[in-house]
Amino acid sequence: MKEVPKPVEKPRTLYTPKGSANGGSNGENGTSNAPTGNNNGDKPGSVGDQGNPNGSLDAKALYGQPGSGGSGLSPGSGGLEMSGWAFVKTPNASPIDNNPGFVRFKIRINSDGEVESISKVSGNVSAAQERLFRDALENAEFRRTSSAEGGATGFITFRVAVK
Repeated sequence: MKEVPKPVEKPRTLYTPKGSANGGSNGENGTSNAPTGNNNGDKPGSVGDQGNPNGSLDAKALYGQPGSGGSGLSPGSGGLEMSGWAFVKTPNASPIDNNPGFVRFKIRINSDGEVESISKVSGNVSAAQERLFRDALENAEFRRTSSAEGGATGFITFRVAVK
């Protein structure tokens, strides 16, 4: 008896799964073969990335106006961190060299809002730039924002950005 030759199986170049002919494009069976969109924002049901093309690498840059840098005390720099107190006028100092950086001070004031002590906590600005910020803080005026008694201790960060 003669053997019947079996047909040679050709390898497939395209995977065709067995079962439903309408595979879903997102890994689940469905009726669409169109690719799904990706949402990298916080608006459910929308597709695409969000953000301002002129924004900065800041977590808050998604909303509002993009930052522009500057010198001295800038939005997002931390500002005054002292519970119950605020500046009468925010102290500032102009950049004196062409080096960006920051300096953070610890401030203690008495119950009348007068500066008792200032100490550097951290920073990388030049000694001359640090001195300008320290002088601005020594002349700063504070006002109460709550009915708390006594003085307070807090922090302030100054940032210098150059263009």
